Amino acid sequence: MSKVDLESGRVLLGEVTPPRIAPEPTGDDGEFAQRMRAAFGQLETATRDADTAAEDLVQGRLDIHEAMVTMEKADLMLHLGVTVRDKLLDAYHKLMTAGN
Repeated sequence: MSKVDLESGRVLLGEVTPPRIAPEPTGDDGEFAQRMRAAFGQLETATRDADTAAEDLVQGRLDIHEAMVTMEKADLMLHLGVTVRDKLLDAYHKLMTAGN
């Protein structure tokens, strides 16, 4: 099964070791971290669903309309995830360079 590398936006083939998640922070940023984990968990689920839909389509267990809807949903979520990641990295870099 293929995996999506959220850092580069590339699809990786074969087994991929999941990234290590830091311990749960305390305070307000704990809620933000939980929401981000949940959002990227939904992205992972949508990607798996799209892979399954493609396999089901090829094997004749799913019609093309349902498969395309599932794959488009995963594609949109992936683009949103990459955009959010890029925005977060940009904000981080601006914060890091603002102090210098």
